[in-house]
Amino acid sequence: MLNLAVSMILYAILLKFYWVTGGTDGISIRLPTLLGILPHRAYLRMTYYYLTLGMAAVVIYVAYRFLASPMGFFLKALADNEIRIEYSGESVQRVIYYTYVFSGALGGLAGVLVAFTVGHIVPEYAFWVQSGEFVFISLLGGYGSVPGPLMGAIAFEFIRTYASKYAPYAWQMTLGIIMLLIILFRPGGLWAIYEAITARFGRQRGIERA
Repeated sequence: MLNLAVSMILYAILLKFYWVTGGTDGISIRLPTLLGILPHRAYLRMTYYYLTLGMAAVVIYVAYRFLASPMGFFLKALADNEIRIEYSGESVQRVIYYTYVFSGALGGLAGVLVAFTVGHIVPEYAFWVQSGEFVFISLLGGYGSVPGPLMGAIAFEFIRTYASKYAPYAWQMTLGIIMLLIILFRPGGLWAIYEAITARFGRQRGIERA
């Protein structure tokens, strides 16, 4: 809730400082040049695509290493018992601080990639709805692991695209119903469902071999 409040303050600031941010019109990003030569747009699109793909692979690896580090294990334990973390000799504030710095760096990198790919940025990117989408993706895919949010992001775009196509006036309600079903029946998200299915087939194969 505090993050959402800060984002709304930032959104209001971006709207007020229109001489810097352009207000509701936003800021247009100029196309990069190579030695004063403007590359072809199709070439730029492919470059941005592969650049984003490569950066995503690097971020996935870094996020995996972070969660597998002692700081990552402390982060997972933070939701269960903060006192035990203090007893182990680690500071809860330090864990939260490093996690915020890491997530902020990832958010900044994503913002740069979006700016160059889309070519235009608007204050709506700082609106609370944007943050709500990331929360929905985390709940849908499953938080606490790297593949979960990736699966949630793919499923979210798929659901939003087809829900807005076949139910243009009720696609948000469709997303809400799916979120309720996930929270009530599978709090671990889609990744937990995948792990349960693979574990079940693994047990069946073990029984067949035995």
